[in-house]
Amino acid sequence: MPHQRQLETRQALLRLQALLNDPVSVEMNDYGSFFGCAFRGTLDQVEILPGSDTAITVFLSDGAGFFLDFEIVDTFLVRQGGGPPRLEFRRRDGGPTIEIHWLASRTP
Repeated sequence: MPHQRQLETRQALLRLQALLNDPVSVEMNDYGSFFGCAFRGTLDQVEILPGSDTAITVFLSDGAGFFLDFEIVDTFLVRQGGGPPRLEFRRRDGGPTIEIHWLASRTP
């Protein structure tokens, strides 16, 4: 059974900052249907978008990335079993979820 803790925006940004230069796997899932995608890379940059203090873009080393707005998501730190925790960004309207799994041996 996973243990999860909701994070405030600042806590989520600090977690993302701790992951900079670490290998991660990113998954986007729509749990209501067979729909999603996944990619891996080193977390290179987290950028707060101009004119907003809640919208961010996250870039990986291979050119992949994603964007979200903390105004429409709830963020959770999820731990399952003995593995490393993951960040989950869940849309409040039940839409797709973005998960960041860190692949490094250390836990930020």
